Amino acid sequence: MKVALKDIDIKLREVIESIETDTLYTRSASSNFIVLVSESSDSKSINRLLDAISPVHPCRFIAIRPDKKVSDISAEVSASCHKLSRNQHVCSERIILNVPPVGFDALPSVVNAHLLPGVSSELLLFGEDLPDQLINSLSDIADIIYCDSVELQGGVRDALRLLGKVKHIVDLRWIELSYWRQQIKEIFSHKAAASFIPLIKAIHIVTENREGKPPSTPGLLMAGWLSDRLKMSPVAISSSGFECDGPTAGTVIITFEYRKSKFRTRLKNLEIIFDGGNAHVLLERDSSGLHSEVKLLGNEYNFSSPLEEGTPLKMLEKYFVIGESVKNYPAALKLACEMAELDENYRGV
Repeated sequence: MKVALKDIDIKLREVIESIETDTLYTRSASSNFIVLVSESSDSKSINRLLDAISPVHPCRFIAIRPDKKVSDISAEVSASCHKLSRNQHVCSERIILNVPPVGFDALPSVVNAHLLPGVSSELLLFGEDLPDQLINSLSDIADIIYCDSVELQGGVRDALRLLGKVKHIVDLRWIELSYWRQQIKEIFSHKAAASFIPLIKAIHIVTENREGKPPSTPGLLMAGWLSDRLKMSPVAISSSGFECDGPTAGTVIITFEYRKSKFRTRLKNLEIIFDGGNAHVLLERDSSGLHSEVKLLGNEYNFSSPLEEGTPLKMLEKYFVIGESVKNYPAALKLACEMAELDENYRGV
């Protein structure tokens, strides 16, 4: 339903009241959920996105779409209800705002005027080429930001900048990498593997992207996480790779390899190499899942696990349904940014 800005709250109440009341409906007010989408999105695609989120995270949704074709901010309102049990549904209110560039300055006031009071506000950055002005102004409103750092223009450094503005960030690329982190943690939870940690001499990370060139946000995040967990820090870069202070007195070299593929960007292989050359841990993905090969003390172990291809929406649903810790994300992100800066300085970018 298209409405005037001044009538948004009135029309939302009418929409909720018009819903059949022969079963018990619950109006959700757990949080405000602001969604910034790309200009290429239309009302149907926005509603499909909200339909996917609503059952697992019902909120008051305010979806914002930049639109160069309109002259003033326009609004649509609706409500969506999902069945929880035989006699109970949960309902989410929806406000969709189409915003021309001339309305960017006024948008924060419009959004603030229609937030539910007394509850947190969350922001989802969904899509590529989102206007920096809207990202910055809406992040000032939010307590939590959900984003895919791959889609941010500045990659990990934009993610670090946003992290400085809110309580925490849920990076959907970090959620996707949880399969890899879990596999590595399981391997090194065994005493035999853990005893080799001081002997780590190199880490080789293979990523795929459409250009076959750096940078690689997933690769940097994984390198940052490994560095944080191993208490390493990057100190220099050379033709041999990133030189890091190792878990003992030695130096660990982290190298990246970039392969061209149809995928925008994703992790392909990760190898941890130990001193001596005949021991390693190798993780590799293919169409059937994530496969691990562990060679230690002359013994070889192989095992596999499912690996879901992580679209941002799938990873968002996974976060809301299953949950995933973001406790170690800030430290990993900071180290990833240090590596990105060293790399750009080395390549003269």
